[in-house]
Amino acid sequence: MAYLAKHKKGILILPFLLLMQWSSFSQGLNDTLEIQEVRVNYSSVLSMTAYKKTRIDSSIIAKYHSRSLSELLAENTHLFIKTYGQGGLATSSLRGASASHTMVIWNGVNINSSMLGQLDFSLIPASFLDEVEVFYGAGSIRDYSGALGGSVHLINEPDWANRLNIELSQELGSYHTKKSFVSGAFGNSVFQSQTRLFYHASENNFKFLNREISQDPVIQERKNASFSQGGIIQEFYLRPSSSHFLIARIWYQSSLRNIPTPMVVTHVDGNEKQKDNFLRSQVNWKYYNKKITVNTTAAWLYDFLNYRNRIAGIDSDNLTQTITGRTDISYKLFQDIKLNSGISYNYNHIVSANYLKPAERKHISAYFIVKKDIKQRLNIYMMARQDIYNGKMIPLIPSLGIDLKLLRDTDLHLKANISRNYHKPTLNDLYWYPGGNSELDEEKGTCSELSIDYSGSSGGIFSYQAGVTAYRSKIDNWIQWQPGEYRYWVPVNLKEVLSKGIESFLSCRLSHTRFSVSLRANYAYTSATNMKTSGSSDMSVNKQLVYVPIHQANAHIKVNTVAFMVKYSYSYIGKRYVSSDNTQYLPSYQLGDLSISYTYKKGSRKAEFNLLIENIWDIDYQAIAYHPMPGRSYFLGIRYFFKKAEASRRR
Repeated sequence: MAYLAKHKKGILILPFLLLMQWSSFSQGLNDTLEIQEVRVNYSSVLSMTAYKKTRIDSSIIAKYHSRSLSELLAENTHLFIKTYGQGGLATSSLRGASASHTMVIWNGVNINSSMLGQLDFSLIPASFLDEVEVFYGAGSIRDYSGALGGSVHLINEPDWANRLNIELSQELGSYHTKKSFVSGAFGNSVFQSQTRLFYHASENNFKFLNREISQDPVIQERKNASFSQGGIIQEFYLRPSSSHFLIARIWYQSSLRNIPTPMVVTHVDGNEKQKDNFLRSQVNWKYYNKKITVNTTAAWLYDFLNYRNRIAGIDSDNLTQTITGRTDISYKLFQDIKLNSGISYNYNHIVSANYLKPAERKHISAYFIVKKDIKQRLNIYMMARQDIYNGKMIPLIPSLGIDLKLLRDTDLHLKANISRNYHKPTLNDLYWYPGGNSELDEEKGTCSELSIDYSGSSGGIFSYQAGVTAYRSKIDNWIQWQPGEYRYWVPVNLKEVLSKGIESFLSCRLSHTRFSVSLRANYAYTSATNMKTSGSSDMSVNKQLVYVPIHQANAHIKVNTVAFMVKYSYSYIGKRYVSSDNTQYLPSYQLGDLSISYTYKKGSRKAEFNLLIENIWDIDYQAIAYHPMPGRSYFLGIRYFFKKAEASRRR
C-alpha cells in the first residue's frame, strides 16, 4: 500500500529502538524460569496498586455472555454509559470527562477511533472477552497518554489446562431479538486455539409513551431502530517453553443499524443508516526471566464506517487504518526496586469523504516507571511519559503515587497519586470539512486522588472488600464544537473544566458448601463544572456539564446453589442537564433487572437455561433527550457446554 511504503522508514525504526532497549537490560541474566501459570496480558507487567482500578473477571463476564460491553461496564463500574438503547451508540464518561477522554485498550493496543477519539461500546460483545480492567485517572498513563478520564482494558487469555471446550448459546427475546454465540477451544499445555462467533439482531420495535408531541401522552411504536451485528475472534497461543509465549489474534466484525429519529421529529422510514466494519489483528511475543519480563506487540487495525441520510443526500465513506508497535519491559533491579519501561509507535491513516485530503498522524511514546517497596508496607511509584506527535514533542507527563499499608496485620491501604496528562485533538477536530480547526491546542489535564481500601475475611466463609476514593481533576483547553460565523460548527479550545468527586464500592461474599450469596455496590458523586466563560452571553460558568449525572449508583445481589442462580441488578442515574446553562434536564431514573438460571450437569456436559427480565418495574425513562427506551423486556436463552480439561496443570 502506498501509505505503508511512504512511512516504512518510521515503522521499521521501531524494532531497532526496541532491540536496543532489550539488549541494555538482558546482559548477564539467567534465561530459564519455571512458572506454574502465567496470565498473558499487559496488566501483569507491573502491578499499579497506587492507582484505582476495577477488575471484572471471567466469572462476572459469563453472566453477560449475550450482552454488550456497555451493559457490563454500566452495571459493574463507576463509568457513566451514555446510550441510545439496544443496538444504538453507547459512549462513556468517566469522572465527568468526555467520551474521547476514555481510552479503550485491547491487549495492549489502543482501539479508539482516530477520527472521533472514542469507541462505541455497544459494538463489543462481552462474550469476546475474558477479563476487563478499568483504570481511573492517572493509572491510564502506564499504557498511553490522553486518557484524561481513565482507560478500559479488554483482555483475552488462554486456559492452558483446556483440552477441548465447546459452547453453544441461543437467546430469543422481546422486539424480535435474536442472539447466537458459538465458541470452540482446543489444545494442550503448549498450544491453545480459541474461536468465538456471535450474531445479534433485533427489530427493536418497542412501544413507548410519547409525552413530547402533545399535552396528552400518545402510545407509539419505535420505528427504524432495527440492527444486526456479527463477528468472529480467533486466538492462537503457543508456549514452546516456560519462558516464551507467542500469541496471534484476529477480530472481524460487521454491524448495520438503522438510526431512528427523535420522538419529536416525524418518522421517515429507512432515512438514516450506519454500517460499521472493522478488522483488528495483533501478534505478540512475551518472554519471562527471573529478573525480566518483555512484552512486544505489533498490530494492524482497519475500520470502515458508512453513514447514509437519504433526505440530506449524504452517503459518506470513512476508512481508517492503524499500525501499532510496542514493547514493554519490566526489570527487577533489587528485591525492593522494580523498573518498567516501554516504547510505542502508532501510525494512523484516514481517507474520508468529510476530509479535503487523506490525513495521517505519527505518534511515538516512551515511558519509565520506578517502583520502590519499603519494608513491605509502603510502595512508591514514580512514572514519566514522553510523547512525540508528527515530529513535535509535547511536555513531559509525570506521575507520583503511593500505596501505604496502614496496619501490619490488616489489609487496610491508603493510596494517593498526582499526575499531569495531555490529550491531542482528534483528527475530526483538525480536518473535518467544513469546520475542522488545525490550530487547536492539546487539552491539558492535572489530576489527584486519595483512596482508602479495606479487605478481609471471617471464618473462611465470609469475605469482603470496601473502598472510598476522592479525586480532583482540572482540564484546560477543553475542545468544544460550537456554531461558527459561516453557520457550520467549528471546534475551539473553549472551556476550563473542574471535576471533583467521590467514588465508593462495597463487595462481600458468603460461601457455604451448598450455596453462596454475593453483593456488590458502587456509588459515584461527580461535580463537573465549566470554569471559563466564552463571552458575555455564556451562562455555563459554574454549571454542571451536560449529560454528566451528579449522582450515580449500581448494585447487584446474587444467590447461587448447586443448580440455580438468581441475580437482581439495580441502577440509579441522577438528573442530567441537557442545556449548558442547566435550565433543562432529564429526570433521574431507577432500573431493576432480574436474571434466573438453572444448570443441569452430567459428566463433561452441561446445559444452562436462562431467563432475563430487563427493566422489571417497567419504568418510562429517557437516557438521551427525545430518545425513548424500552419498558419491561424478556429474554429466554439456553447454553450448552462440553469441556474436557487436563487433570493437573503443567509445571
